[in-house]
Amino acid sequence: MPVKSEDEPFLLALRKATMTEHLEAMGKSPSDDDHMMRIWYCFEHAELILNENSDVVGMVKSFVDGNTLEIIQLQISPHYQNQGIGRSVIEKLLEDPKSLRCSFQY
Repeated sequence: MPVKSEDEPFLLALRKATMTEHLEAMGKSPSDDDHMMRIWYCFEHAELILNENSDVVGMVKSFVDGNTLEIIQLQISPHYQNQGIGRSVIEKLLEDPKSLRCSFQY
């Protein structure tokens, strides 16, 4: 499902939960403003990822340019990681790059 500005609190929490540890390991201390800049980057290409219960479990940013699929970002909530969701999203995108434009459930 396409993201909306109302999804910002979820997207900020998701980004912090999935990225802060890695960024800090690189010696960076991102502020909320830094995270929000990354959230808003290509915001129009972002889709929420839902599970079979319609719970939001993550976010993916991707777009197609001609014959090229670009996956800009893929984040899965830590609670849902290691369940094959990211792989499922990538496989679905490779099968049909426009498959996420309306809604995506893994």
